[in-house]
Amino acid sequence: MTCVFLYRSAHSHIRRVTFWRMSPKHTSSAPRRGRRLLPVLIAALVVGGGAAAVGLPGTTPTFVGLAAAAHADHPPRGEDRADRREHRANGSRATASSARRHATGSASARRLSPAPSPTGPTASRSSTTRTPSAREAPTRTTPGNGNDVLSASKATLLRATCPGTGPAVIRPSAGTYSTQWEAATPPDDAVYDLSGVRSTAYPSSQSPFAVGTGTPALRTCVIGGTIQGRGDASLTWTVLHDQYNAACVRIIAREWMQVSRLRCDNVEDGIRPLESGVNANNTQIRVSGTYLSHIRDDCMENDYTIGGVVSDSLWESCNTGVSERPSGGRSWSTPASETLTLDHMLIGLYQTPHVESGQTVMGENGLFKWSSSGNRVVIKCSTFKVDSLSLNGRDAMSLPPGTVVDDSECPGHPSTIVWLGGGAYPGSAAGIRIVSDPAVWNDAVSAWKTAHGF
Repeated sequence: MTCVFLYRSAHSHIRRVTFWRMSPKHTSSAPRRGRRLLPVLIAALVVGGGAAAVGLPGTTPTFVGLAAAAHADHPPRGEDRADRREHRANGSRATASSARRHATGSASARRLSPAPSPTGPTASRSSTTRTPSAREAPTRTTPGNGNDVLSASKATLLRATCPGTGPAVIRPSAGTYSTQWEAATPPDDAVYDLSGVRSTAYPSSQSPFAVGTGTPALRTCVIGGTIQGRGDASLTWTVLHDQYNAACVRIIAREWMQVSRLRCDNVEDGIRPLESGVNANNTQIRVSGTYLSHIRDDCMENDYTIGGVVSDSLWESCNTGVSERPSGGRSWSTPASETLTLDHMLIGLYQTPHVESGQTVMGENGLFKWSSSGNRVVIKCSTFKVDSLSLNGRDAMSLPPGTVVDDSECPGHPSTIVWLGGGAYPGSAAGIRIVSDPAVWNDAVSAWKTAHGF
């Protein structure tokens, strides 16, 4: 039995989504279980703005069309030619003490656009900055227990958004965190609701949000959360990479993991998924409804080459869109059936300071930083923006080999690269439409923000 439903995305397309399969031995009891889950399905459909998935009790959840991933056991850093050039130019970069002085930001530091209906404190001067223990006991919610911080209806929605066999909904104390929030050893089927959590814990060598970094659990979800980095815009890629190598969220889980509705600005990397062991092939990743901006390196550092689906998100300004390049010259064979699907995505590049031949220049990398270990990429109904030729040359401009473009759900709005560098696009685009009108990108961004309350 397969569980299927239709919903309308932020791009106003009716879509058919298949999330779960049930093995034949469970089909006899499917109607009864389906009736019990009907209210959950309805709750998921009412909310909109992203996919919802529901697992029937006793079934084995799988994201259809996805295979398990492979990776290394330590956060790898894929280095491109710009990386190596900048490391050769280390003598000309800012000293560590100077970087630390600048890293705390200035009065002109960027301010994050507020998330819709925030439950946490604002970034005003009068708000109280909490520095709770990074591992403080969270609030565990059981709807109806009399002292829960989540209503029963919201808990039901969270379960529908992040499927599992009776997931525990856990909400850390609301407030502004100036140090890392970490759930090192989550329970299985945990849903972490960070909607009341705001972090200013970057620059740092620790990711502001971290889950599963001690003992990874089965099936982990992270929903919401706002991160406002405070790094000075003048810091070069080299300084950030060498001294403040962290991501908005670092997540490790077995079987699957999800990150949804995260808002993050001005951090080195965006989303950094990991597996639980070297080449474990034991997890998948789903990302939806996230809004990333001013990401100084990779909007998604998937250097463990984990397969999955990334959908309905705005990654407005990245140095690199998606990275799948293990560090240290390592490589492995990724299953041929494994894919990384970009579905109704908006990914734009932007120029940041880099050191080239001893000089600081402004530039960007490419939409993809790839390797022979990378997944097969599937692109659906997505829009990209590229400003200029990559600092790494024409080779960095091409989409990964074997990329498949499937616009069957959006024939009137096909996947598009908005190329603003003049002339023909300098790379293989896998048949994606190329345009030079910035309004195409601006209109798509505006529509996404309107649909998601920004």
